[in-house]
Amino acid sequence: MVGSIRRGRRLLLATVCLLCASAGSLGAQGSVAADRAALEALHAAAGGDDWTHSTGWLSSAPVGEWYGVETDANGRVTVISLAHNELAGSLPAELGDLDQLQELWLTRNDLTGEIPARLGDLAVLEVLALADNGLSGSIPAEVGNLTLLEQLNLNDNSLGGSIPAELGALSALVDLTLDDNSLSGPIPADLGSLSSLSWLNLARNRLTGPAPDELAGLTALKALYLNGNPGLNGLVPAGLAFLDGLAVADIRSTGMCARTDAEFSAWAARIDFRGCGDPAPPPEPPGPGGGGGGPAPPPPDDEEDEEEEEPQPPPPPPPPELSVSPAEASERAGVVTFDVRLSRSTNSEVTVDYATADGAGRGGARAGVDYTATAGTLSFAPGSRTEEIRVPVTDDGRYEAEPETFTLTLSRPRSARLAGGGSTLRVTGTIHDDDDGPPMAAFDVAGAACDGDLCRALTGAPVRFNDTSTGKVLSRQWDFGDGRTSRSASLVHSWSSPGFYEVTLSVSDGTTSATASRKFLVEASDPAGTCEPDAQTRCLQDSRYAVSVEWHKGDGESGRGAVVPEGTNDSGLFRFFSRENWEILIKVLDGCAVNGHMWVYAASTTDLGYTIRVTDTVTGGVKEYRNEPGLPAPAITDATAFPRGCDANGPAR
Repeated sequence: MVGSIRRGRRLLLATVCLLCASAGSLGAQGSVAADRAALEALHAAAGGDDWTHSTGWLSSAPVGEWYGVETDANGRVTVISLAHNELAGSLPAELGDLDQLQELWLTRNDLTGEIPARLGDLAVLEVLALADNGLSGSIPAEVGNLTLLEQLNLNDNSLGGSIPAELGALSALVDLTLDDNSLSGPIPADLGSLSSLSWLNLARNRLTGPAPDELAGLTALKALYLNGNPGLNGLVPAGLAFLDGLAVADIRSTGMCARTDAEFSAWAARIDFRGCGDPAPPPEPPGPGGGGGGPAPPPPDDEEDEEEEEPQPPPPPPPPELSVSPAEASERAGVVTFDVRLSRSTNSEVTVDYATADGAGRGGARAGVDYTATAGTLSFAPGSRTEEIRVPVTDDGRYEAEPETFTLTLSRPRSARLAGGGSTLRVTGTIHDDDDGPPMAAFDVAGAACDGDLCRALTGAPVRFNDTSTGKVLSRQWDFGDGRTSRSASLVHSWSSPGFYEVTLSVSDGTTSATASRKFLVEASDPAGTCEPDAQTRCLQDSRYAVSVEWHKGDGESGRGAVVPEGTNDSGLFRFFSRENWEILIKVLDGCAVNGHMWVYAASTTDLGYTIRVTDTVTGGVKEYRNEPGLPAPAITDATAFPRGCDANGPAR
């Protein structure tokens, strides 16, 4: 019977595994589970254990409650915002499975290695911000598949190779920053197709050749930075003068030349045009008579002062950078304070707009319940570098086991730029509940050897118990399994008789109760024999009698019974398979006062064959009791089992 049940369980398990494997092969991508797996891969590849902020990561909570992660109503990941968070390592290819990801912010970290080509699978991605890391290799051509991309920030890395012509397919792109890398080769003419592009920064690379005339097709362009590329040459494209919105063009430290025609010169004077290159020399004047064959004009007098080039004023410094760090506070603190910083002070006022928004998912904080919605404009006075944004939080009187989060977004900076180069900068505010939660029972033990679920002690030996429960505890009750109880938080207890005892601690806050328990095997401190208990051996009568059980089937299969952690100094229990199915009860009883013998009593609830073996470790005497498979198992009542187990005062010692 037992064997048939086990075979049935194995068949059921195999069927379930087959179904799970089939389901996994059909839904590995495009699912909440695939999103979680991709985030776990990022945590593993980018040193997640050492991140500055990693609340919730790798927990069983919905990923929308993980720090820096936002999800939609279906639980799919839409935003990863981990800028300036000490990520160190590589970007895993599994990020390409986040098919609902719209924004990826990983600027200002220590990421290395190549940009995975599979990022080109993120069909709805709008922001790819990987600036200020240590990324190497080339820019994957697959990035050109991101047709919804508005912001591509790869500056301040160690990227090499050429700029992929495929970037010209990014029709929605507004911001393209590739400066401060080692990119080489010509500027692709395909970039001229980016009709939405307003910011193009290719500065400080190793680009070569002339700037393509197709750049005149960038009708929305406001700023163009080509400076710091000595290999660029030729004339500035004439069509740039017809871009009405272009306000900044920088060609310093290049081999490019400014055009000398009046129209171009007027345009260059009207905008912030930096670095004119080497202008072409003026035409040679004609000889006398209007022809070109007259004598050449005399050389200039050696003593004539040559016209000195008028010194150029130094270029204005770039605008300072605004940054903000995530913040957290407890409900009792009453406010979450965000520190907003400028990278340097300035002589003009700097302002930036800010606004809060509810967090996503079950752990999202709600305005009006958990915090006060806050919005406005933050101002930095001239010379100031730090300001605060304070968001009031509410103690709702309810205990929440997990922290709640909301977001703070900075936008529309004036006289400054946002860290990461984007149009917005988003960080997370975290609210921790410091109310006492419901009780969670727990205790620790000193003076006993504990291994897993079982502790071992000796009779009469003191064991200290300490209540380590958490939450609100108004009452407690200890039960030591021997009829004694206590209400103390810390106490010492000992047992007088060998056996198994279950120690239980119950705690309550008046409404909710919780319990914790541990099983103790108490052995004789002055043993009467040499029995050593283990998982298959039960020691009875002060460790004098060693009891074990073997089971067997008609087909020859056999095994040893396992000790059940229950019983007293004279009784033990054994199981064969299931922990809940106890098969054999054995007692070694003191019958010395009746007939001068130690008795063995036993009963079973199995139709398997078995052999019970009881050994007197003092005399070496052994008694075996056997029953064959399929036969009724009669009760064992052996009142003459061990005649040498008694002396004049009871069991021999």
